[in-house]
Amino acid sequence: MTYNSLVQLLTECGSTSPSNEAAELITHFNGKPRDWCLLNREQKLPPEIEMAAKKRLSGTPLQYITGRAYFYGDKYFINSDVLIPQPDTEHIVEAALKYLTPGSNILDLCTGSGCIIISILKRVLASGTAVEISTPALQVALRNAEIHKTGTRLSFLKADVLDSPLIPDLVSKADVITSNPPYINTDVIPTLSPEVQNEPRLALDGGSDGMKFYNRFILDYAKLMKPSAKMILEIGYDQSDRISALCDKANVNCEFIRDFGGNLRVAVISK
Repeated sequence: MTYNSLVQLLTECGSTSPSNEAAELITHFNGKPRDWCLLNREQKLPPEIEMAAKKRLSGTPLQYITGRAYFYGDKYFINSDVLIPQPDTEHIVEAALKYLTPGSNILDLCTGSGCIIISILKRVLASGTAVEISTPALQVALRNAEIHKTGTRLSFLKADVLDSPLIPDLVSKADVITSNPPYINTDVIPTLSPEVQNEPRLALDGGSDGMKFYNRFILDYAKLMKPSAKMILEIGYDQSDRISALCDKANVNCEFIRDFGGNLRVAVISK
């Protein structure tokens, strides 16, 4: 396999950026810089790259093959135990930083890889707690905390964010609560792309209507927040009306932030 044939294979598997993916695989497995690829298009590549390309062809996301993803300008370790960080989720970080000052306390629910709260703590001298139900996902988040040197400012809790008796107290003490919870309808998941279906179902499935976590967060937890606190949630592209209705029912305020595609993607909730 050569760079040219690798690009062709990635194109056939539906990659939207085959040349970039090819360069990423070659850099990861062969240690060659990106400009090497263009100057050595027909040089035979190591067998590991062909094996990785076949995984990609079967629907395995590139980030799970290389074990890394980029989020808010930083590199994170990931594997198939966590969601792949997406650019639209960076709007949560942007919003949170507007409301945080040195000494603030952050609570990140459904933390996954930890990329949201770690990205925040790298940019403000605050402290926080990251909550996750999955032990394998927590191991990923712990590794990322070590990589990015959050030290004692970040603690982790293995717990069900919907049922743990510890969550209400954490909510009441937080200045900012962040979350990218599961929000896809259960029956929609089988219709998603092979790449998305390779991601952990636990991190995707938001119940029959996709609203299971928002019901708990908004109807039960929002009323426990400090008067000045903010709850910042990623939502599905078609969920803003239902989120607004929940906020009205809970008697809390809600503003929305659009994603890079123009969809209402992040809800900022306050009393």
